[in-house]
Amino acid sequence: SVAIVGSGPAGLSCAYYLQLQGVAVTIFEKLPLAGGLLATGIPEYRLPRNVLRKELEILEAEGIVFKAGLEVGRDISLPELQENFDAVLLAVGAQQSRRLRIKGEELLGVTGALEFLRDIHLGWQEQIAERVIVVGGGNAAVDAACMARLRGAREVNLLYRRSREEMPAHPEEIKVAAEAG
Repeated sequence: SVAIVGSGPAGLSCAYYLQLQGVAVTIFEKLPLAGGLLATGIPEYRLPRNVLRKELEILEAEGIVFKAGLEVGRDISLPELQENFDAVLLAVGAQQSRRLRIKGEELLGVTGALEFLRDIHLGWQEQIAERVIVVGGGNAAVDAACMARLRGAREVNLLYRRSREEMPAHPEEIKVAAEAG
């Protein structure tokens, strides 16, 4: 038996292949729903939630057990997992935005892109400011800008330190974001 901590792409992939080998798998997820960044970081217009839900249902039907809302280290200890399972995989991902380390980033209303997307997808943030500035040029920044616009921000500006052509986000996503305002 294997305990997997984290239900994002790495945890789900590992669970799938382990269960194909006949291993009993239990996935522990600290958030109230499974999927990791698939569920909380990628906007629904790029990954429809019904598709993700169906994939998770298939895994569950194959015998994979999901325990959402349980945080390892708070609700259950790592030694407990080691005691109750033959192996433990830590697939906790990288669901934390990189801080800019600039004055003012700790102020009310300033948040990282991944945290902003997570809070929207989990329903923890319903109200969006009328004017939003997103600093960054990666996919998470573009997704955050698009989600702010889709959720009612009147004006959204995306600031990046280099040229638009040098932004690391996918060019098609940048184009669509610009077209969306």
